[in-house]
Amino acid sequence: MMRDFKRFTSRTIHERLMEDGRNTVLAWLERGAARARRSRGEFSFWDDGFHPQAVSTRVVFEQKLQ
Repeated sequence: MMRDFKRFTSRTIHERLMEDGRNTVLAWLERGAARARRSRGEFSFWDDGFHPQAVSTRVVFEQKLQ
């Protein structure tokens, strides 16, 4: 389920950013993805794996956002 959710949201976000001409955001995401590039070389929005963590404070929220 998480794999499908991540795949769907990643593709949807990427497509919408392209449609809206959000080149700055796309470039930012591409640079981030390049640092953690998968061996398949595809666009990646999410981190690999699924390790749920509770976001119980603003500090934790901001850490995860970063």
